[in-house]
Amino acid sequence: MVINTGLAYPFYLVPVLCAKKRWLGLAPVLVGWSQIVLHGIVIPRKAGAKYGPGVVTALLLHLPIGIGYLKAVGREGSISKGDWIKGVTGAVGGAVFGVIVPNMAMRDRNSPYAFTAKQMGRYDLHA
Repeated sequence: MVINTGLAYPFYLVPVLCAKKRWLGLAPVLVGWSQIVLHGIVIPRKAGAKYGPGVVTALLLHLPIGIGYLKAVGREGSISKGDWIKGVTGAVGGAVFGVIVPNMAMRDRNSPYAFTAKQMGRYDLHA
C-alpha cells in the first residue's frame, strides 16, 4: 500500500499538473504497459498460474489510457526523441525507485502483518 499511495499516486499526478512536459506523461504510460508483461506473463509463469493478479487492470486501464494519451499528445504535435528518452528513463527510474527499491527495503518475513501462505496461495513465490 505504501508503494501505491505514497509513491505511485505522485508518479501519476505530476504529469497532470505539468501537462506541457510530455515526457512526464510518457513515463507512467510505459510503466503501465510494462505491467501487462509483468502481471500477464512473468508473474503467472513464476507462479505456475494461468492468471496474474493485476493483468486485467493493466489491459483494461493502463493500455487504453496510454493509447489515449499518445493519441492526444500526437494531435498536438509529434513527441520528440528527447521526450522519449526522458520518458523511458523516467519509467525505469519510477519502476526501480517506486517499486523495486521500496519492496526490497520494506520486506520483512517476520512482520506481524505478513500474509499467510493460504492468503498468498500459489503466488507465495518465496515460501
